[in-house]
Amino acid sequence: PEAPVDEVFGLGVTVTITPERRLYSRRSTVGTVTEIEFNMAALFSSIGTRSCSECGREMIRGTEWTCPNCDVTAPIASPRRFNPMTYAAACTTCNGVGSLQKPNPSKFIIEPRLPLCKGAMYSPGFFPQGYLCKPGNGGYDVVQAFSARHGFDPSETPWEEVPAEIRKMFYTGDPEPLEVLFTNPKGKTHTRTVNFPGIYGWIRDWDVGGTYTDTEVCPRCNGARLRPEYLAVKLSGHSIHEMGTMSLKELAQVTDSINAPEGHPANINLGTVKKRIRFLMQVGLGYINLNRVSATLSAGEAQRIKLAGLLGSGLTNLTVLLDEPTRSLHPREVNALYGALTELRDEGNTVILVEHDMEVIEKADHIIDMGPGAGVNGGIITAQGPPSSIIESDSITGKWLRGRANEAREPRNPSGWMTINGAVENNLRGDPVRIPRGVLTGVCGVSGSGKSTLIIDTLGRTLNPVKQTTSVAREPLDPGAHDSIENTPKSTLIIDQTKRGIQSPSKFLGLDRQLAKVYAESAEARAKGLDVKVLTRRCTVCKGRGSIRTEMEFLPDINAECETCRGTGFGQEAWAVKLNGFSLPELNSLTLEEVYNLFKSHEKVTTPLKAVLDVGLGYLVLHQPGFSLSGGEAQRLKIAKELSRKRKGETLYILDEPTLGQHMEDVERLKGVLHRLVDGGNTVIVVEHHPGVLVSCDWVIELGPEGGPEGGKVIAEGPPGEIRDTPTTPYIAKEMVGKR
Repeated sequence: PEAPVDEVFGLGVTVTITPERRLYSRRSTVGTVTEIEFNMAALFSSIGTRSCSECGREMIRGTEWTCPNCDVTAPIASPRRFNPMTYAAACTTCNGVGSLQKPNPSKFIIEPRLPLCKGAMYSPGFFPQGYLCKPGNGGYDVVQAFSARHGFDPSETPWEEVPAEIRKMFYTGDPEPLEVLFTNPKGKTHTRTVNFPGIYGWIRDWDVGGTYTDTEVCPRCNGARLRPEYLAVKLSGHSIHEMGTMSLKELAQVTDSINAPEGHPANINLGTVKKRIRFLMQVGLGYINLNRVSATLSAGEAQRIKLAGLLGSGLTNLTVLLDEPTRSLHPREVNALYGALTELRDEGNTVILVEHDMEVIEKADHIIDMGPGAGVNGGIITAQGPPSSIIESDSITGKWLRGRANEAREPRNPSGWMTINGAVENNLRGDPVRIPRGVLTGVCGVSGSGKSTLIIDTLGRTLNPVKQTTSVAREPLDPGAHDSIENTPKSTLIIDQTKRGIQSPSKFLGLDRQLAKVYAESAEARAKGLDVKVLTRRCTVCKGRGSIRTEMEFLPDINAECETCRGTGFGQEAWAVKLNGFSLPELNSLTLEEVYNLFKSHEKVTTPLKAVLDVGLGYLVLHQPGFSLSGGEAQRLKIAKELSRKRKGETLYILDEPTLGQHMEDVERLKGVLHRLVDGGNTVIVVEHHPGVLVSCDWVIELGPEGGPEGGKVIAEGPPGEIRDTPTTPYIAKEMVGKR
């Protein structure tokens, strides 16, 4: 929802570029998002060459293609014919996807000795168990009709006892229409004759994650997505699909060799292609290709891809809003990003960044510093003006712009060593990688060097397997390919920035139950006979939701605060007992710091709250919705929960870029928290670009030397002060002396 505001003027046409990956279409690629693919299509259409399908000689371009040898002709393809998203150009077998989903019944039926509706099917969510076996769903009615026709009971007959030909029909379809009695959730019925295409006929188009299917390359186009006549057109000896599979670094070399006749309109397309490829390479994306599916991009990659789509567009008088464009960028790549933003400004646009990177902030034309704190303690403009005036101000950002030496600490001695052997996922080279235990280790390297593949995908997924929670378009779960991992700690936890599992800070930290116990043990509650069960009863009017929904037929539903419980969801009894001037429901609107100060004498309440204050989240509201937290806040809340726990034995904590979205003041606090985890006898690994964090580590491992095929190798390891001659070395050295 929009934030409330009295008036906004002078804004103009606005373009917002955020890190969210809202690019989930299977057909959406790097090429389509950046529009490089469309410009490439125009080049193939206007200056491409084509060989004769009969004799192989190069054809002559005119109003149509003509072979000078055998008089074979063919129409000149328009740019749309080089776009697999166009029906007339897409491969007729895979419809332009490049792959087919092949049914794999062994993924669907995991316990054939059980009945279909009693555990035979793999069902990670509502589908298929709920849809096929729960009354009130169309799938249930179809299965009942199918099983009745073929003489088995889906709730009683073991699947392996159902005849093979009937099992096959269940997968691929019944040749005869079914007479189905449909019953809706309200009990109303109607009979209809339907064709049953089989379970794989139902899920064929949406099982893109391969939960029940195997993905195979389309046998007709061999993954190229286009029809043969359009793949026959070449530029510099390559088809448009072949160019799409090259890394951007390789593609840049090919496009540099392409020349259009002077004055030809294709020069505009060629210039745009070269400009956008050059920008993507400069910001560390030279390892990706145009055919890369958008949904596989990281948040930082997605944002840079979308920014590339603006460059060279010729648009002016725009207001361009960017949310932390430096996220996931190696310091070496930040300058290239700044150059692109400056170019947008110089073309007549207004560029506004929400940013924490001091290198970018000090180069801004105008700075607006918000504060002085976070949450309820913020929201005020504490300083604004050119960087020179901010440096002289008393604001927090001004302090960090003035610079501060960050000397490398005396490194701890490792308690042992883990070793990852034979890691070869993506661009990893398979060399043994040693990681010290009992210390804080920073893993760094330029974008695409293999950091996350090594630590998150290989080490993390091996030691802490991710549980599958959805059946559609899930992320890969298997660990990265490797031989073995030796000498690992007892337990492993990946602390990421997802908000999954965080309903509110209070529920996540287990405070609801503890606070209810404190109130139930009070003299007032005992006198009134109110125990924990009574105090935590839900409001009978809104059923504990805190709001009442009114259906508006053809208009959006209206949600209004429940007047009975005042939006808290608590029953009336909870309001009857007060401690420190507040009833249990009234605590909902207090910050975590305020709750901590009210209940300092109750250890089970204050222990998790003290950890929250230590990580700088005291400003969060007790029952603040989890969806309203930033990724950084969610991650720090998870760290706080770990700090408040009493784990037995060493735990390995893995964090992927924990400084994302954090001001330097927050980064300083984060460093202290990470060292507290280590001081508790644990091992901490951070995948990080931030020089301030790397300087604070006991051990640094740098992968590189570049991204993509030129990365995947450990190029340096040791205490931060001893790292030499790597892409990160200059920035660590600069951090140590505190220069900006």
